[in-house]
Amino acid sequence: PVLCAILLFPMLIYSAVRLSRATVRVGIYTVSTLAALSLAAISIFAVTMSQHFVYLTVVAWLMSEVLGRLFYCFGPNTKPNSIFTSMLALGAMPLVDCALIPLVILLALVFILLRGTLRETLIVLLGLLLPSFVYCYVVWWLGGEFNEAFLAIWANFEVSQHFALVEYLSLSRLIFIGVMLFFQLWCILFYVKDRVMFSDVAHTVWRAVLFLLLVHVVLLLLYPAASPAILVVMVLLTTV
Repeated sequence: PVLCAILLFPMLIYSAVRLSRATVRVGIYTVSTLAALSLAAISIFAVTMSQHFVYLTVVAWLMSEVLGRLFYCFGPNTKPNSIFTSMLALGAMPLVDCALIPLVILLALVFILLRGTLRETLIVLLGLLLPSFVYCYVVWWLGGEFNEAFLAIWANFEVSQHFALVEYLSLSRLIFIGVMLFFQLWCILFYVKDRVMFSDVAHTVWRAVLFLLLVHVVLLLLYPAASPAILVVMVLLTTV
């Protein structure tokens, strides 16, 4: 427990800073503000503090890394290392929770469709597959089958996680998520009202984030393998 506390506390701080820094540097709001920093810290702490706090914190850290680096890739000058490191974190998420497989597929498709170049598509695919390949190689090196990891992920993907999700959704957490969704609706109204003031990059980021949020709401309601990790991703998207 002491070692977990030592490791997780800086991860929580880093996740909040990474997420808020990207929103400022990309300029996805009509004004310059650091409000995302405090909101991200509160949100991440609220959705990760449970009996599953270790893996939920890792999910929050990976998702903030994905979003924080991916926002830089929607502009005219995209750095290949930002694409690769973002996809690397995204590809590692199903190894933490197999319920995040739809997120990996959708976010990769969104980026490929928005960018559309062959080189960046290859970078996306390489970054996504590398964590699973390394994990399978380590399993094979330790004496297991090379495809054992893929089969285990797929087996867990088909298992219902609703019991763990119901246990995770306490009354206080339900109230918090309801407040976040209420704020999200107001943000959408402000975005529609002031959309002419946004840059092209901001428009792209907003559309991508809102699309992913809508998909995760549907997954939460209909997805058999829905787990608390999906709620963590939803809250981080809403925080942005």
